[in-house]
Amino acid sequence: MTFLIDFCMENSTWIKIAIGALATEVIWIFLQSRKKLSPKTKNRLNKVVICSELSETCAHYHIRHRKPGSSKKCGNNYCSLKNIDAIVEVIDKALYSIDIAIYAFTAISISKAFERAMHRGVKLRIISDKEMTTCGGSQVAVLSLLDVPVRTPDTKFMMHHKFFIIDAIPRVEEIRRQNNIKIVHPPCSVLATGSCNWTKQAFSYNWENILITEDADLTARYHTEFSRMWDSCENPTKVPAHKQGNSFRRWISTMCNWLQRHFAWKLGNVNNSPPNLCNPKSCSENIAPENSKNLVAGNNHQVSAEIQDGTYIKK
Repeated sequence: MTFLIDFCMENSTWIKIAIGALATEVIWIFLQSRKKLSPKTKNRLNKVVICSELSETCAHYHIRHRKPGSSKKCGNNYCSLKNIDAIVEVIDKALYSIDIAIYAFTAISISKAFERAMHRGVKLRIISDKEMTTCGGSQVAVLSLLDVPVRTPDTKFMMHHKFFIIDAIPRVEEIRRQNNIKIVHPPCSVLATGSCNWTKQAFSYNWENILITEDADLTARYHTEFSRMWDSCENPTKVPAHKQGNSFRRWISTMCNWLQRHFAWKLGNVNNSPPNLCNPKSCSENIAPENSKNLVAGNNHQVSAEIQDGTYIKK
């Protein structure tokens, strides 16, 4: 015992170093085990796409730099090409399924991304509004001709959703059972939803938003609603092709819109006038102050109205 005490006293420095190294190793192993158990929230996809009247102010840059990936170098946070590329990038990562609910769909870039997904073996389903499937330039009709099942609600009301779900867990499991396949790569569910229709007008000029997220609760909720709508809609049918007689009128209308925007753009360049941007104060000017009294015009008469908490109360 005395010998052991003397040995520890003589080599106390080395013993302290050994104890410190052992403690460090134990702490490292503990932290690694905790890291494996905790969800990887840092790498979770959460992105917001915003469209506004500024989305086309970078058009000159993209005309000069017509190269793949040029939108990533664009400094405009509202760039329409950058916003479309953000959606296409998510679609190109789909492995098993894409469920689409869209009102107006004319964006060819997004349609091409869905076609590429089909060629990879991804199963597509589309729910759209009956009237919008036959409008000019509808990509729903194009995808329907490629044997993508399309359903439309048999109702006088609009199907006004704008979202898609990639690799929803219940849908992937359904595909696995139907095709008797083995899931090699674990699915990563992604939801893209917002106010934006997939059209040139929406991406370039409207005030719109799209949320792209991997949140499991949101994805599951949207998939549940899509499944309910899919079951309540009519059976999948081919979307009728456009009649040839209307193609000339659609072409004339498209050319008139293009000429109007083109010459308005050139005129703005000649005058060196800045883009017509909305004054942020103009939005607040339309909001009536609280507890104020105004006159609201009725049918050939005037009634007094008091505003409380943003709601008009007639007197």
